[in-house]
Amino acid sequence: LAANAPPSDQGALHLNYKVHVFENPNLVSAFCLPSGDLIVFTGLIDACCNKEELSFLLGHELAHCMLAHKTEHLSWWALVNFFTDFLREFWEVAESQISSFQPLRLFQHKVAEVLLTYPYSEEMEKEADKIGLTMAAKACYDPVKGCGAWTNLRGVEAKGEKKMEYLVLHPCDERRHGNIAGLVSEACAVWKASGCSLAVNTSTAAKK
Repeated sequence: LAANAPPSDQGALHLNYKVHVFENPNLVSAFCLPSGDLIVFTGLIDACCNKEELSFLLGHELAHCMLAHKTEHLSWWALVNFFTDFLREFWEVAESQISSFQPLRLFQHKVAEVLLTYPYSEEMEKEADKIGLTMAAKACYDPVKGCGAWTNLRGVEAKGEKKMEYLVLHPCDERRHGNIAGLVSEACAVWKASGCSLAVNTSTAAKK
């Protein structure tokens, strides 16, 4: 997947990517750190119906890292932290007369929760979906099969057998389904242009 990353002139970072798989069949989750370390829990691997779904999800996480989305979130948090610290200093006289400065701290914690715990913005998700699916297509993973990942994960969530942390961080509603569906034709064109469809047909003929 990483070998088929977008060119650097498109804003993509090229790091030394490493995959770390953690044994936890009950945790469906994966994420990529700004350092290029991709963390994957076996619960996510088990939840995927095929390698194409897994390739799309891992491509999505790599795309977040390549586009420095996490760093952007952390930068916003640094700005908020500076702002709240400035307010605390500015209101030093008032704070000395109040035993607890809870409103300021509550504001700071809530902003941190939004920036670091809640899902990426919709635009970031759309961007990561597109690049992740394109990388998977270039790597010869069928994009049509890969796009079934979100529907499949929602089915696993409905059973309530596993901790679906991945869907908490990456909510998938009808609008997102529509956005992903709109990417399929372009990804299929990339898949065919990479000679992947020819390779699949040749392999199928050989088996017959």
